[in-house]
Amino acid sequence: MIETTVSFFEVIKAKNFVTQYDELYAKYPTEARRGIYFFTYASSSIPYYIGVGEDIFDRLKSHLENYRWEHKGNRYWVTKFPEKLSSLSCFLDVATPETFYIPKRNGDDDGRQKSVAEEIINGTEFLLAHVDAPNDLNVENFKYNVEDLLQTNLIKNMGIQTTWVGDGGRDIGKPLTALVDEIKVRFDYGNLVGNYQRLNEKLLLS
Repeated sequence: MIETTVSFFEVIKAKNFVTQYDELYAKYPTEARRGIYFFTYASSSIPYYIGVGEDIFDRLKSHLENYRWEHKGNRYWVTKFPEKLSSLSCFLDVATPETFYIPKRNGDDDGRQKSVAEEIINGTEFLLAHVDAPNDLNVENFKYNVEDLLQTNLIKNMGIQTTWVGDGGRDIGKPLTALVDEIKVRFDYGNLVGNYQRLNEKLLLS
């Protein structure tokens, strides 16, 4: 069994991220910006998004732009019922134009998509963390194994449609490496200050 720690180092309100971007870049060197991150809505303990990146600050900036449909080529499907993000209930079924704003199908929908996107951003927090890889493993590759494990546990424990998991659904059915089955993860919140909601370890880690 390979034991690893996901060490949280920052909690940021999504609505404040752009204004804090330069400050965060100056605070954390390149190595510290590699890691894993979680989106939670309305102080939920269940993340509605889990991602990894070589520069997670740049990734977060892109996420916000994609939720706001700032670029035609990369727009996220946006739930019409943001309150369901706290329980992930919006991901239990496949998306329809009645439940999601779908790029190229809804258009801008008279601006309502932008209003809902801002509601989501205003209610979202980013939890940022490092993945501690064993000395004989490459941390850049290992964090993807940890991401796969946490996502797979959420699918299993919450009954989420697998079409929602992966890069725009393109990773559906991607076989997990044998390594994932050998990983045991623990969460460490020791570096966080202020008010924050701990993640639901029963859903994510087992």
